[in-house]
Amino acid sequence: MPSISSNPVDVYASITGEKGGSSTVSVGFDTGSGYVNSIDMEAQSETANALITEYGTKVMRKHAEEMQKNEEDLFKDLRN
Repeated sequence: MPSISSNPVDVYASITGEKGGSSTVSVGFDTGSGYVNSIDMEAQSETANALITEYGTKVMRKHAEEMQKNEEDLFKDLRN
C-alpha cells in the first residue's frame, strides 16, 4: 500500500455482528513503525479511512444489487 507506506503494511480486521443483522468492521494498518492513527500519521490515516470507505461502498452496492436481483426474480415468479 504505497499510499500509506513505502514499506509493507500489515492489515488486521475484525468483523463483529450487531443487533438487527448489521456488522461493525474494525481495521488496523501496521506500517512496521506503528499503527496508522490520526495523531501521529494524519495523512496516512486519511488515506486508510478513504480506502475503507471505498471498500464499504463497494460492498454495500454489491449487496443492494443482489437484493434487487432477488426481488426481481421473486416478482417474475409471482407473475408466472
